[in-house]
Amino acid sequence: MHGTSVRPAVGRGAIGLLAGALLVGGVATGAEAAPKPRLALTALAFAEASVDATTGNARATVEWTVADNQQTATNVAGNVVIQQLGRDGRPVGAAYPVSFAFQRKWDTKATLVSGTAQSATYRYAFPVPRYAAVDHATWAVVGLTAADDRGTELSLGRARLGDFHNSFTATELTDTTGPGVEGAYVVYGQPVYRFLDGRPVAVSYEVIASDHEAGVYSGELTVRGPDGGTATGGFTIERSNGYYTCGPGTGNGDTEEVRCRVDVQLPATAAVGDWKITRVRLTDNTGNVAVHRDQALAPVHLTRNEQLKATELAISPKVFDNWRDSTEVAVSLKPVGLRGTVVEATVLANGACDDQKMEAPALEADGTLKVRLWVPPGYSDHCTVTGLALLDSSGRAAAYGTAFGGPALELTSTRLPDSTDPVATSAVLSGTEFRTSEMPMRLGLAVEASSPVGITQASFTIYDAAGRSVGGESGGAAPAADGKFHLGFDGYLAPGSYTAGFTVTSAGGRSAMYGYPGGAGLPAPSGPLAFTVIEG
Repeated sequence: MHGTSVRPAVGRGAIGLLAGALLVGGVATGAEAAPKPRLALTALAFAEASVDATTGNARATVEWTVADNQQTATNVAGNVVIQQLGRDGRPVGAAYPVSFAFQRKWDTKATLVSGTAQSATYRYAFPVPRYAAVDHATWAVVGLTAADDRGTELSLGRARLGDFHNSFTATELTDTTGPGVEGAYVVYGQPVYRFLDGRPVAVSYEVIASDHEAGVYSGELTVRGPDGGTATGGFTIERSNGYYTCGPGTGNGDTEEVRCRVDVQLPATAAVGDWKITRVRLTDNTGNVAVHRDQALAPVHLTRNEQLKATELAISPKVFDNWRDSTEVAVSLKPVGLRGTVVEATVLANGACDDQKMEAPALEADGTLKVRLWVPPGYSDHCTVTGLALLDSSGRAAAYGTAFGGPALELTSTRLPDSTDPVATSAVLSGTEFRTSEMPMRLGLAVEASSPVGITQASFTIYDAAGRSVGGESGGAAPAADGKFHLGFDGYLAPGSYTAGFTVTSAGGRSAMYGYPGGAGLPAPSGPLAFTVIEG
């Protein structure tokens, strides 16, 4: 307690002790059965009646005792919740849950002071926020939950906790302004074109908000359609594992500046056209509200492909060759119902090709629009278009494919298959006779070989007269300036007769073997690969 003792409960606190005791169960008579398992809060008090939090370093220490009449219980755990109270006595702003447990874990916030599982006292030094909506704010324990390892539970709200000394007052700096919005947009990677097929459309937005005084607590985002219809979504910041979260995939170090996700459901009957963010309402931890209107940000283009359409969809070539070098495939279409010019054409794809967005693309003489997709070398065996969208200068949109919520497109180009084994046309050793005095020896093998898709691996192995492997080399291969694949062996060999075999492997994994003992594979193309090592 750092030199400060918790004052005994008097007045309301004494009533609280009685009320807490009564929670355990009624008085049993000799004729009555044993009381049912009960958990009870038997004491709760803040050590300080008031604190000065204007420096940002104030703490208010609270202690509480939980009793369990279940004698076989070995652990009790739960949370107390501390929150600021408004003038009407209702909680405002962020709630601060404080975990406690008789068998304390690393992430348990409260400290076990003393006791057993049947009656234990816990302590927590609450860091009082520096800012509040008023200069003298009231903070209180507004909730308590507990459960033992035998399934007995306890849950108390503000009304029951008010019987204890569950509050204190704090002198704080006054925050009278709500949070500011730094940005609001569609979550990165989410399509901004959507095909309406009679089902609601889920759109996720990200809001960047700041409040460098009390901190951001919650927010609400409203989007408006071209007919005036609206849809809303919201977020509330919660403390989790050391971070402040506000939607899936979010994590903020504090509440002064946050990135929060807002999920909005656009109705199945939504009007075709642009739906834009028009209102962001933010609340800080003191209850201050700021409304930011007419943002007109982050349009999502909804369409039923009735006004603007894309026809004659095609992809070419149907077969591409990217085994050695990058290449391109082209997606083509003809717009129908176009008003003005095409402002933007977007193609989303998976596999070997990249997404592409073209701004103000020009139509060809016959009215065809082509979007070219880059295909890097050797990455994947297909390029499949998953989404295709158009936007014209009048604001009309068309969207196709599963990426935009529509039926799948049959637009796939496949890579040239690797259907032929590599072929070696020449293989020559760097020597046919070596002396032991020349050891360590260097034996080279030069191979001329080809494959329609290129050769990427090569290996060769040396065998003694008994057919045993005595060395070699393997790994990635690329032709040298002379167009040949060069392999080598550095090492020591005993006097005797030796042969060599080699394997070349194509980019697609097809292999051809040459010169191996025992007739494995094909004969070496330039004759047997043989050499001798002699004494001397």
